[in-house]
Amino acid sequence: MAEFSRTMQADFKKISSEVIQAELSICDRYHDIRLLLFIGLPDYEITRVEASFHRTPSPYCPLIETKLKQLVGVRVARGLNRTLNQLFSGSEGCINMKNLLAAFLPLVINTHLVSGASNEEEALETVARELAGTCVGYPPRPSD
Repeated sequence: MAEFSRTMQADFKKISSEVIQAELSICDRYHDIRLLLFIGLPDYEITRVEASFHRTPSPYCPLIETKLKQLVGVRVARGLNRTLNQLFSGSEGCINMKNLLAAFLPLVINTHLVSGASNEEEALETVARELAGTCVGYPPRPSD
């Protein structure tokens, strides 16, 4: 049996043509924290953040909610990791929130890209086209 196990989860759904809802959570023997974020389309701007702390290793952990609220107005785009580092690093930050948000917030873009796809093949083609050049999995497309 493992000495320590952690689950981080993300669920995304397009709740309207203008908003994606992201439900993020981190759960282990010390943490059960859930975030609910609303991201506006088409610019991927965070418009609302809600946090619930069901279990934390310290009574001070919920103080990070002040920093979470500062995400309102932040765009899920270039510079996101810099913003997350500024908000969640150091003695007044929370590495767990930084890691959770950095791992999953970019998937808002994927959610938006595949939301109208009629099948998996179409979804994958759309993602490959739109994310070309962003990582090794989606190399730049040759110019026509």
